[in-house]
Amino acid sequence: SGLKYTVNRSVPEGDIIVSISGSAMYTVKDQVYRMANASCITPAPAALVSPAEKGKIYFVIGLDSYTVNGMVYSMDAVTYLKNNRTYVPVRYLAYALGITPENVRWEGESRTATLRNETVEVVLTCGSTDIYVNGRKKTMDVAAELEKDRLMVPARWVAEAFGARVGWDGIRRTVILMVEPAGSPLL
Repeated sequence: SGLKYTVNRSVPEGDIIVSISGSAMYTVKDQVYRMANASCITPAPAALVSPAEKGKIYFVIGLDSYTVNGMVYSMDAVTYLKNNRTYVPVRYLAYALGITPENVRWEGESRTATLRNETVEVVLTCGSTDIYVNGRKKTMDVAAELEKDRLMVPARWVAEAFGARVGWDGIRRTVILMVEPAGSPLL
């Protein structure tokens, strides 16, 4: 009881999860106790974005959050690595690239996602390596797939279709997308 937090303003809106572990706890060996202890209700103001972070998007393997312009956002799925490709939830990748929620469509019957901004339309189908960019078919080296009811896509193919440059930090296990400020409404 009596816990107090000092957090920077890049904390995502939503629950703050506390993890407690250690030898002083009366628990099963190596067990970690996790609980939502507080909730952040005010997002960070855009004025606090560091110039060094402007235009950068990060998806870290194993996390259910992503970072845009230095601000952290929550996801309901976890980024993962498979066949040397970083898979991210298509919806959150689209949001990170500045695509508005009304321009992210999922057709359950055909298992197809359509993402659209002012100049680009991308269509992907679960289980297929085909990606259509403005109607032109390209072939990805891995297929989009469903994981826990979320369409997961190889980050590079979708990000590059929307004009982002893509990098990889192997030490931090992070895919880094770089978007020019004029290329995204978020920037």
